Amino acid sequence: MFNTLPTTKASQIAGVAIAIIGAVLLPQLAQAAEGEPKAQTDAISGEVGGGIAIAPDYMGSNDYRISPLAIGTISWEDRSLTFDGTALSADLLSSEALEFGPIVNWTFKRDPKNVESAAVKALGRIDDAFEVGAQAAVWVDGPIGNGDRLRFSLAAMRDVSDVHDGWLGDATIRWTIPVTGKLGASFEAAASYADAAYARTYFGVTDAAALASGLAAYRPDGGIKDVGATVSLRYAVTDRWSLVAEAGYRRLLGNFADSPIVQSEGSADQFHAGVGVVIGF
Repeated sequence: MFNTLPTTKASQIAGVAIAIIGAVLLPQLAQAAEGEPKAQTDAISGEVGGGIAIAPDYMGSNDYRISPLAIGTISWEDRSLTFDGTALSADLLSSEALEFGPIVNWTFKRDPKNVESAAVKALGRIDDAFEVGAQAAVWVDGPIGNGDRLRFSLAAMRDVSDVHDGWLGDATIRWTIPVTGKLGASFEAAASYADAAYARTYFGVTDAAALASGLAAYRPDGGIKDVGATVSLRYAVTDRWSLVAEAGYRRLLGNFADSPIVQSEGSADQFHAGVGVVIGF
């Protein structure tokens, strides 16, 4: 099922997305306005694609749903604009070793109409959240030495949609390996942080909600939200068409795992998977 945003949030997302695209394209537009010749390396390239994914209905759920999967990257002069799952990010540095730029993330709503647990359904609705922040990454050569590379990245984001009003952080290590001429693989380990405002929105139970749901009242603090790993494969069918697949696991930790929403009605073990097709241009 496709998820939809209220008109006001859709406008916010569109506005920030346009701002990010403008920030990336502005140097190129200025160069063109000055009449400077464009080198061949300035040519825009990239890929777009889609598929299907399966993930928990909401954070901490043990019920799963199938949803669309969107993938896309536009790049030039080592700068890039990437859409991956729920995040839109830009790399503003013309560097093969370093990345830095803004990031926008969409956290899906928890809609009682789509929740199977009667207790969680009684907690009420949480709207889609919209977080904005920045990310930075460093690329280094991998340990095998056959073209494999390691990427270390950090991201920090804050809600700007007045849904949870909290901060999020992510740290990831990705190892990308060219297995054969057509097949590539990547392995990623990640950990995420969320503050108390976020934790209480998605994992807390107020006194009033406890009476309505039968769950114990719970007021969590922030901290390390989860750790996990993802394996991805990519197979080049032709020079332009590729098949992609990934499977991942995350484990909720600490105050997040101790929530009655997770302990009584869900699971701290969170799985996801997806398959898709991309075409280059």
